[in-house]
Amino acid sequence: MSRIPAIDIEQLKTRIDLLALVQSRGITLKKRGSQYVACCPFHAEKTPSFTITPAKRLWHCLGCNAGGDAIRFIELFDKLSFRAACESLHTMQGSVVPATPLTSDPPAEVSLTPAKRVKLLTRIAAFYHRRFLDTPEGLRYLTQERGIHDVALLKTFQVGHADGSLLDALPQDEQAVAELKALGVLTARGRELFDGCVVFPLWSEAGAIVNLYGRRITDGAVNHLYLPGPKQGLWNWQAAKRSKTILLTESVIDALTALDAGVADAIPCYGAHGLTDEHLALFAQHGVKNIALCFDADAAGENGAVSVAARLAEKNITVAHVVLPAGEDINSALNRGNLDEARRAFKAAVGNVFTPLAASPLTAVPTDTLTPTAQGFKVAFAQRTYEVKGIAREATQLKATLKASGERAHGFELTTLDLYSGRSRDAYAKSCAALFNETDSVIKGDLNRLLEHLEAWQPDTSTTAAVPAPSAEELASAERFLANPDLCDEILADLATLGVAGEHSNKLLCYLAAVSRKLDDPLSLLIQSRSAAGKSTLQNAVLTLVPDEDLVHYTRLTSQALYYQAENSLMHKVLALEEAAGLGEAAYSLRALQSSKKISVATTTKDPVTGKMKTDSYTVQGPVAVLLTTTQAALDEETASRFLTLSIDESTAMTETILKAQRVRDTLDGYLAELDQAAVIAKHHAAQRLLETLVVINPYAEQLSFPAHSLRARRDHKKYLMLIKAVTYLHQRQRPIQTGTRGAQTFRYIQVTKDDIRRANGLAASVLGASLDELTAPARTLLRLIHALVAAHCEAHHVAPAQYVFTRRDIRAATGWSDWQVRTHAKELEDLEYLRARMGAWGKEYSYELAWSGREDERFGLSLT
Repeated sequence: MSRIPAIDIEQLKTRIDLLALVQSRGITLKKRGSQYVACCPFHAEKTPSFTITPAKRLWHCLGCNAGGDAIRFIELFDKLSFRAACESLHTMQGSVVPATPLTSDPPAEVSLTPAKRVKLLTRIAAFYHRRFLDTPEGLRYLTQERGIHDVALLKTFQVGHADGSLLDALPQDEQAVAELKALGVLTARGRELFDGCVVFPLWSEAGAIVNLYGRRITDGAVNHLYLPGPKQGLWNWQAAKRSKTILLTESVIDALTALDAGVADAIPCYGAHGLTDEHLALFAQHGVKNIALCFDADAAGENGAVSVAARLAEKNITVAHVVLPAGEDINSALNRGNLDEARRAFKAAVGNVFTPLAASPLTAVPTDTLTPTAQGFKVAFAQRTYEVKGIAREATQLKATLKASGERAHGFELTTLDLYSGRSRDAYAKSCAALFNETDSVIKGDLNRLLEHLEAWQPDTSTTAAVPAPSAEELASAERFLANPDLCDEILADLATLGVAGEHSNKLLCYLAAVSRKLDDPLSLLIQSRSAAGKSTLQNAVLTLVPDEDLVHYTRLTSQALYYQAENSLMHKVLALEEAAGLGEAAYSLRALQSSKKISVATTTKDPVTGKMKTDSYTVQGPVAVLLTTTQAALDEETASRFLTLSIDESTAMTETILKAQRVRDTLDGYLAELDQAAVIAKHHAAQRLLETLVVINPYAEQLSFPAHSLRARRDHKKYLMLIKAVTYLHQRQRPIQTGTRGAQTFRYIQVTKDDIRRANGLAASVLGASLDELTAPARTLLRLIHALVAAHCEAHHVAPAQYVFTRRDIRAATGWSDWQVRTHAKELEDLEYLRARMGAWGKEYSYELAWSGREDERFGLSLT
């Protein structure tokens, strides 16, 4: 039988209309761009993968890898030999399938050099990646529909989104359009090939983008798109460089899913029969020994896996199969049911498939060994070492200083950057890529792993946060202290040992306020006096007796400082501030914390992923006991009303007592007292740690009385009741502990005694009585001194008080107060009509007469039961 001449065969292919031929066999075709698609007649499938390219008169099925021209189609469909197929087509000419010429001459082709092609693809990939970051559709498809959780992976592999805006972004330049048509990004009709797709760049091993793969977001006739021409380029080729064992998947989405699940060394084919010579060359170059195949669990995937396995075996590569549930691919299998469980099972299956080959197992994200340092940690990836320090977290920022170095690196790269900023990571990756002679994508992979470690990293607080265990001697001393019936006297003696002379009531009140931090409604204390009176000495002495873990001590607070504390960092703590002037604009947040037992703030920040503004909220929990000192004559009423205000004794007698104590400190007895201070402090730390959290019940509460003529009494009365509770709480080791229940709740409590009330009344009489006075404590003191001055003068000169006029100089001479103090408090007395100004203006001497009889107003007294 003679052979059919080649020229006759070519003429036959040219004259046959392939579209009409396929349709004549009952196959329904749908137009898709410049191609036509249908379900393959040669294998069962639901998604069309049979594609006809009329301009080339060729057909191909992505599912079963069958393909060819019209003759090959008749061979397979009619089950004929090659000669019989040619004869059949020859018979058909002019009847069923008329010969048809090309509809138009092909356009003149634009020649692209390899360098020009790479340059264009790099720019197109960058454009699509920007559109992916700026529009939500691509991210929503991959994260919500395909279950990709690690958004950083999408940035590392420069995933893009073709949303149809490429044509609008192109310059009005026929040459640019012609080049993109030659590249295949635009079709012959000028349409965007990847419109409606997420786009994945494919790289050469040199790190150049040489191809693009598009996965259509909305399933249609053709879901998988590549640039025209032979398939080239690789995705995640770095895996072969770092590992001898590779997971080979059927598609890019499957490989991306594997990476997201923790299997780092996954490389995709391009369909069930899409293993290219470029893949084989990559495996050979880097010595890949083992490949785990995980293709779709359908007929096409199984047939493709067999074909691919055979080709790999020819290259002496050991092949094993990871089996998926019937009908599933990697992406669908890992996003069903319990996601965490599915991913753990998949990683285990992949990791165990080469169990006998223990020398080179397929691993999930490599187990990195972190070496802690003083300020962070070190970690090594292959020959690349990164030292991380200065780690600082905020809502949308994770800043750290990174030092990259290695055995093969020339020098090092040191930079402080925000790891949540893609731009910062990209810039650092480029610098490190040059340092290590690696591709940007390898370094970006390092930075992604570093980011995971940084997000999980916690500073070692074991040495600072641990509460030191008291010695047996300290514990016994604390137990004796808490059981002492004269416990308050021992507190006074201990504070005297610490150098605080006199001020018995003030010392007890400060100590009770500090202890009340453990209650649900703690006391807050304001110590008010002139400069050098000793208010800081008193406060600091009491603070030394508070355990370090329960004390927060600041010199100054900025306006927003309290809002950004750790949520529980102030709960049941003592918050001490050196001077009320350092409170500044933070006074509002401090008042809210005292009243509401918590503060919260809402602030707007930019979402690092979407770039949109969002609202973040921060909450700081109380309660907190606040200790504050001030030299101001008066604080604003809103702040002052939340404190118990103490006044330091500024009398001459008190000054003499303090001076005497200072002199004793220089004697042997004073030195021995200083040696006792450490034991005193340790005793109180241990004792305060021993105080249990208990409920304090006051059975006498309804029998108590409190003056109600002032609106401020509504707050002061609560302070009075809390003071009684604080006294009882401090004496808890001397009170029987009882148990109460309400429903399913059980609580332990102690009860207030009459002695506790008597002791609290003695302390409250002075401090709360003063708060009911319309005068501040210094002004009241000055008024009494002026009254004594006037009384002495009138008695000596036998005149009425109204006839005696005195000046500020007279007041200074009689009291020893400074001019600033006299000016300040005399003005308060004048405003409240306790003094009358006889004379005084700019350039004139101020003269006063006393308008107070010396009788204390009963309204400002405190009568307690």
